[in-house]
Amino acid sequence: KKLDSLLNALFDVQIHANKHSFVGAQCVYVILFNDQIFKFGKAKMDNWNKKKDLPERTVRQINNYRKQFPLLEVEGFVIYRNSQISTEDIEAKETSYIQDYVNKQPKNLCPEARLPEGNQGHKNKIDFKQ
Repeated sequence: KKLDSLLNALFDVQIHANKHSFVGAQCVYVILFNDQIFKFGKAKMDNWNKKKDLPERTVRQINNYRKQFPLLEVEGFVIYRNSQISTEDIEAKETSYIQDYVNKQPKNLCPEARLPEGNQGHKNKIDFKQ
């Protein structure tokens, strides 16, 4: 982290947002299918769609889902914003929203059924015993 900060300060080097040491404006969003949570996600806020009030990345995902599932109502909302947060911390925030969702699901369901459909890749980050 110190090296990234030093390089950024000395040479105006941009640290790629996927690196855990990136610090900047980022958010957590949720995508709903017919008012049901489909997925939580995170995005940088530097490419913002003002008309939709969402990150452009989220708008693209929503548009793709609408094409794939034309009979469903697909919406997205930002649920957390921070102007100076590391990628590591925004990932932790996203995971906390997923964990809260899982904790509210019936305990008799298998782990995959307790996760939002769009967050199946987060199985190893979630505590299903809570």
